[in-house]
Parts: sequence; structure tokens; C-alpha cells
Amino acid sequence: MKKNVKLDMTQIKEALQKLGFLKSYSFLLPSVIIIIVAILVYIPTPIMNSKLQQRIKKESINKGKSLVRLGDEVVSKDQWIQEEKSSLAYLSDVEKASELALQASQRELLSYNMFPVPKDTSVTIFKQFGQIFQNKLEDFVKSAGGGDRPTDIELGLSGVRSGRSAARLTGQISDKVRNALCLKRAQTISFYVSVYDLVFYSYWSVNNSNPGQKQGNVFEYSGVDSAVEDCWYTQTGYWIIEDVIATIKAVNGSSSSVYSSAVKRLMDFNFGLASDSQSSSGAEVLPEYVITAEDDYNYRSRSRSSQKQGPVTLTGHSSKDGIDVVYFNMSLAIDSAEMMEFMKELCSAKKHSFMGFDGLSAKHNFKHNQITILDADFEIIDRDTAEHKYYRYGDAAVVELVLSCEYVFDKKGYFDIKPVTIKKLLNEESEIENFEDEEDQDFDRDMTREAAGRSKSRR
Repeated sequence: MKKNVKLDMTQIKEALQKLGFLKSYSFLLPSVIIIIVAILVYIPTPIMNSKLQQRIKKESINKGKSLVRLGDEVVSKDQWIQEEKSSLAYLSDVEKASELALQASQRELLSYNMFPVPKDTSVTIFKQFGQIFQNKLEDFVKSAGGGDRPTDIELGLSGVRSGRSAARLTGQISDKVRNALCLKRAQTISFYVSVYDLVFYSYWSVNNSNPGQKQGNVFEYSGVDSAVEDCWYTQTGYWIIEDVIATIKAVNGSSSSVYSSAVKRLMDFNFGLASDSQSSSGAEVLPEYVITAEDDYNYRSRSRSSQKQGPVTLTGHSSKDGIDVVYFNMSLAIDSAEMMEFMKELCSAKKHSFMGFDGLSAKHNFKHNQITILDADFEIIDRDTAEHKYYRYGDAAVVELVLSCEYVFDKKGYFDIKPVTIKKLLNEESEIENFEDEEDQDFDRDMTREAAGRSKSRR
């Protein structure tokens, strides 16, 4: 045992002797120790620091930012007041738009004794309605500065003028005199228009023997319902014609002669699709409410003996869901430089007055804007053709502008005066329920506004 210990000591001494050379470098020992400590301390530090930074960013900084954002988003105690004001402002905008739509269909009537049920069922009241229509149309055209060219008789032409066509010359008046007559007429009116070229004027004539009148159907009494329908469509057509004439007057401004006017002539005006604007006999068609092809009911044509499907909508609008839609077409002789101005004016808001559907209420001044142009086309006018031979347009470059348009009525605006037969035709029984629902919504809005008023008074 002692031998082993000695061996161990011997080995240790030998080892120390081998390491004895380190004594020569003992002065380096502190530096080596420092380097070793530095390696053990500073190399793991960046790794540990990176992980610590990520942890701080994730747990401390992000949470701090969230707290800052929460501080910025803290709702003020008065925030609900501002939200209430904004909600009421939006509600007011909706109500104003709805009110304007209603007012657009609240228009002056030709007669306050006809709708929804006539106060008299004799034939006379319907003929009087037609006479009122003709008189008002004539007066309105005249007030706008419109007038027709010299008649065939004035120009010494044989035969009776039919529409805008002219018969052969008689030779009783020279071409020079005819030209002078045409020039003089152009100097006394602001635009050419014949009431016989406007829808329904001829329809309500006693007969078709008037000079220049289109040959076609005239009103014939066959019962109260059909007569009221004719009156209703005439009223609808008059509102539309009124807007067209008013547009021409606005575009022509203060012009007192055709030469200085932008719109030289209203050549034609009718209702329906452009491809179906006239029947084979050349008679005007009644205004037609536009219905979709999917609607499973027929729409009556001008002759009550036949039925046809209503025109297919082009804009997605049809006579349901709160609106009635009518198509109409027109052609005008117009200064080529003024076409865009006319179309802009046609689609602009127009003023009208309303004194209730009894004509006895206080007068209100409203605006309506119900026309959309569906299609427009034009072509150069050849003044030497029979169509334009006796018209004088001046030196401007004149074109024929052809427009197909859509006219929209708000059902609720004139629902109370719409004849029952028309409501049934358009299947409007469901509309009554919709209007009742809207009245309930109006009541709810009133209650909301009243509650808002009470809360303000408490503040």
C-alpha cells in the first residue's frame, strides 16, 4: 500500500517537473485567465441579448403600444352625442331624397274632376277633359314661342296637308312668294312645332278633318273605365310633353326667331319603344308603362280589341318596386353645336307648382327630374327634301337629333289619384302593403327624432 502511494507521488512530481517550463511564462497567467473568462462571458452575451430583445419586444413593447392605442381609442363621454348627430344627418338625407321623389309625381292636373273617379259619368266630362288638354297644350306651345310653318293653303298648295307631307303645287303662287312667306314665319316664332305632331292632340279631336291633322284613332266613349284610362294616359303624356317643350324654351332662351334659336324644330314626338312608336296606320300610340318580359300579364294596345306584352326594359327599371316607367321618343332639327346642351337641359331638374290633387291647397314650389336618355342619334338634314322644303332654319349647320328616353314616376307620389283600373293593370295591390310599411317606418323615424330631442333637452 505504501508502495502505491510513493508511486503516485512520484508520478505527480514527474508531472510537475514536466510543467516546470510554465514558470517561465507565469507572467502571462493573469492574461490567460482574463481571456478565458472573457470567452466564457462575452460570447454567450449577444445570443442571450438577442433573445432578450425579442422577448422584450414581444412582451413589453408590443403590450405598451397596445396600451397606447387603447388610450387613443378611449371613447369620450360625449361621443354618443356626435354619433347621434351623424345618424340624424344621414336620416335627414334619406328623407329629403324620398321627399323629392314624392314631389316629382305631385304635379298640376289638367282637370281636378277626373281622378281617381270622375265626379260625373256622362260622355261630356270626358270630351271636356280632351278639350282642356288641347287648349292647355296649344297655350303652352305658344308661350314657349312655338308655331307651325305656313299651311298648304297659305302656300297655295293643292290638297290638304297630312302630317308634314305636302301635295303638288297649284301654280297660283310663285316660288318667290312662297319663300317670302316661309321666311316671314321663321322670323316670328322661335321654333317650329305642330300640335298635330304631338301625341294625343288629334286623339281628342271631334273628327279627323282638321287641316294638317294626322289620320288615326280618335276618342270614342265605350264605358267609364276605358274613358278614365284614356284621360289618365293623356295626363301622363301631357306631363312628359310639358317637360320637352320647357326644355326647348330653356335652350332657345330669349330667341324670337328660328334663325337665332338653337332648337329649330320639334319634328316628331311619340311614346313607346322607338321601333314601336307608330302603328302601321301612322296613328300615335298611348303611353305605355314599361314592364319586364317576366311579368305574366298582357298590356293593352291602342286598339282595345288586341293585347300585347309590354315593352322590355332597357335600364333595369320597370313599373314596380315603387316607380312607374314610360318610354318616349322625339326628333328635332337643331344646331349641331347645341346638341349636348339640349340633352343636358332635358335631363336637368325642372320647377313646377302644386296645390294638392284637389287644386285647392296652398301653393308649393317643387322640382322634378325624371328623364333619362336611353339612346341618341343624329344625321345631317337635307333642306331640299320635301320634309324640310318649307322650313327655314338659318345659316347654322342643322342636324336631326333623334332621342329615345325614359320617364320615371314615383308611385307613392300620385298613388291616391291613380285610377283603380290602372292599379289593377300594374298589379299594384301589393304596393298598398308596401306603402303601409313605409308609413310605419316613417313613424319609427319620427319617434327616433323625438327621443333625440328629449335627450338634448335633458342635456
